[in-house]
Amino acid sequence: MFWLMKEVNEREFHKVISEIKSGVVFFTFCFLLAPILHSLLSSVSTDSIYAMCFFFLVVYWTCFDYRTHWKGHPRKPGSNTISLSSALLAALCLASRLPGPYHTFALLSTVVTLLALWPTLTRRFRNHGGDRAQICLTILSGSVTILSAWPIVYNKVSFEYKCVFLCVLVMSTVCINFVGPCYLLRMQKFKRTIHGPWDEAVVE
Repeated sequence: MFWLMKEVNEREFHKVISEIKSGVVFFTFCFLLAPILHSLLSSVSTDSIYAMCFFFLVVYWTCFDYRTHWKGHPRKPGSNTISLSSALLAALCLASRLPGPYHTFALLSTVVTLLALWPTLTRRFRNHGGDRAQICLTILSGSVTILSAWPIVYNKVSFEYKCVFLCVLVMSTVCINFVGPCYLLRMQKFKRTIHGPWDEAVVE
């Protein structure tokens, strides 16, 4: 899929081989170091682990370079280094509470796939598909979020609370992704721009 979404000048054999080598090296070292990474934070309390994970995820969301998703702002090497490192640290914190090293390897591999490769893939879709691709990605992301959050309360609360939780989640997703941006675009016609000339400040 990445091969098909690449530009024509980027579909060179040596570039593809270099990317494959980087992936193989990362996953190999991740698999070999999984036992060490699993026991690295085992002595830290669970409350501290959750607090650290929350802090690193906030850093990831804050430092992520959202401009790199658009064609007018090409991606610069190292623009998302802090955000990606914070996400990996958050995954490492959660990995210390998993049953075994194989689960740690699976979690870290999933995190790298979602946080490092998924933004690049979505940017390719946006650049090639335009507004329709943006709408499809928004609907897909919202649907996945809703389906992922549903099992959290599946066996713990009554059916009424499940329905309320699902309705609130659906409404918030629709408002954030559709209602809010549409309202912002409609308000652009009421925006006023104040032009000069301006009186220069005189220091007495």
